[in-house]
Amino acid sequence: MVLKFIRNQFSRDSKLNIEKTQNQAVEYQGYTIVPTPLKSGAGWSTEGDIEWSDETQSYSEHFIRAETHPEFDQAVSHTITKGKHIIDEKIL
Repeated sequence: MVLKFIRNQFSRDSKLNIEKTQNQAVEYQGYTIVPTPLKSGAGWSTEGDIEWSDETQSYSEHFIRAETHPEFDQAVSHTITKGKHIIDEKIL
């Protein structure tokens, strides 16, 4: 019963974070950067998705960086910055 409660808490938090970050998606040079930081023991991760499409197909590439942040909003901001760097370097 306790495990079920804990599992539901994490699931609910994850859903709230997904909804919150989708609202913080940023358009940049024809790409969309969607921050998806996750909470871990060390803080919030720097990770997100870069999405784009052409005439026939949509694409999404997930990226993760080693940095962690004590605050969710810091992780979102840093993820957007890293996403822009990835796009600028045309790593995709």
